[in-house]
Amino acid sequence: MEVQQYYPESGSGQQKITIKYTDALKACDNQIAFRETVKAVAFKHEFLASFLPKVFPDKTGSGCHLHFSLWKDGGNVLTDYQGDYGLSEVGRQFISGILHHLPALMAITTPIPNSYRRIVPHSWTGAYQCWGVDNREAAIRVIREPDGEVKNFELKTVDASSNP
Repeated sequence: MEVQQYYPESGSGQQKITIKYTDALKACDNQIAFRETVKAVAFKHEFLASFLPKVFPDKTGSGCHLHFSLWKDGGNVLTDYQGDYGLSEVGRQFISGILHHLPALMAITTPIPNSYRRIVPHSWTGAYQCWGVDNREAAIRVIREPDGEVKNFELKTVDASSNP
């Protein structure tokens, strides 16, 4: 797996590490390997790494945002420069399906009671069942490049207590 980005996040002791995209099954394997590696390295240095969604009641929680892109015949099909917000019809339909099923999906993506302590307004956790272009409060954030291209979107109502 390839680490693409690292920086300290907004919560106390919180770190954000972005792993490079891959196909779905490999991404699941990478998430498990990543969590186990982080825990082992922390333990080696006499630290404790936690992936709990909400460790401290009065501090920001930790998520595990899931990025999607849709491909057909070797090309990304999310962008339509003539479409609403630069998003293709198939992209809007896919997002609509996720939003429609979001309450049920959260049983898988946020599976423990602690998960719901993290999902509150004004915390960039997707507390609202909506989507938006570059909207960090929405459950689905459509990410638009400076040139208007939509390469992917992220589902924010996910945390590391989920089973990939």
